Amino acid sequence: INAEYGELLVALHRVDVSAGDAVLNGAIAALNAAFEQRSIVTQEAVAVALQQLVAVRGRKPPLLLLRTVLLALTHHSALARFVCSNVLPPLIEAKVWHDDRLWQGFIKCCQKTIPRSCAVLVQLPSA
Repeated sequence: INAEYGELLVALHRVDVSAGDAVLNGAIAALNAAFEQRSIVTQEAVAVALQQLVAVRGRKPPLLLLRTVLLALTHHSALARFVCSNVLPPLIEAKVWHDDRLWQGFIKCCQKTIPRSCAVLVQLPSA
């Protein structure tokens, strides 16, 4: 059943949030509700979902990805090492700084995972 919830998390990131604020707010509410179900949306399910979401090379990361990472870190703090090793580095490859909303989320994730994120931050290109 945990795998199904991981699939749900991935599916919520495939929603066309550019369709309007109602869709975006609905997806955010669904993510918040999912993370409140800690016994169902386990650390393992979240890690699998995050891995799938960043594994798509050549595409812009989903808008809600970093919100999800922050929720994951809030509800499953043990995921900090995983996030710094497996989620944030591919976002550098995707040049996440080209989208202000994604970039702000990236910075918040780095702040939340200090000192582990220091190794990620040194991978950023110089200005």
